[in-house]
Amino acid sequence: MTLLTHVDLRAALDLAAVLASCHDMETFRTTSMPEIATVFDADLVCYIQSAPGDHAEVSVIWPADAFRLVELAAYARVMDEHPFIALWTERSGRHGARISELFSLRQWHEHPVYRESHGGWGIEDEMVVLLGEREACAHLLTISRGGRPFSDRESERLELIRPHLRAAVRHCLTSDRGYWAMRADPAGLLEVHGPALRPRTGPLQQLTEREVAVLSLTAEGLTSGQSARRLGVSPRTVDKHLEHVHTKLGVTNRAAALTVLRERSEPPWL
Repeated sequence: MTLLTHVDLRAALDLAAVLASCHDMETFRTTSMPEIATVFDADLVCYIQSAPGDHAEVSVIWPADAFRLVELAAYARVMDEHPFIALWTERSGRHGARISELFSLRQWHEHPVYRESHGGWGIEDEMVVLLGEREACAHLLTISRGGRPFSDRESERLELIRPHLRAAVRHCLTSDRGYWAMRADPAGLLEVHGPALRPRTGPLQQLTEREVAVLSLTAEGLTSGQSARRLGVSPRTVDKHLEHVHTKLGVTNRAAALTVLRERSEPPWL
């Protein structure tokens, strides 16, 4: 028997309409994520691409200023121990879960992820929904808050909107518009540009994350100076990255490099 009421159904329909209006990841972050937070009375919403085998995770976070780099670095050290990651690694078949159904409050407070990161952020409970998987990469949406735990009713509400979340993210990831995310791995943290999150084929596999970021900014029409300001480096460094890109792709100019990017960069889902 469902726990949902007409209020939940109305909220789900309204959220589905907001999700359907998003056409790229930047508008998903600025419009859909705040609405998700409102519907679930949450403090934090994250879209995550997690590759446990590579010990790497890429996150689009709302609100954008939720964490400082030092706090994200702490999470990077323990992210492989997050209980949600274990669920997908073990292929449990579950589409969703929440911390409060996996652990008692005391057990959660003793968990390495809580001690190293989530406790400092005030996250007492967290829900996750699996949006899709491809090539050992799980696409997840997490909803977090302090205070009271999430309820069975809220879990059911999240499952109700899961198809709409999946469709929205899948559509937004096909957009050519750039967006910023945070990549975490044991080696540290890196701000990356949207297309850098996409699986790359052929010669694009030779490029570093920073080289793809520079090439992606160039695809937006930014000059070397504008790209440098966005990345926090000098224009000369940007030009040097582009030289490396041209060499690796076997091209002689930016236009040819951008053609390769468009032809050989594909969305995570097809």
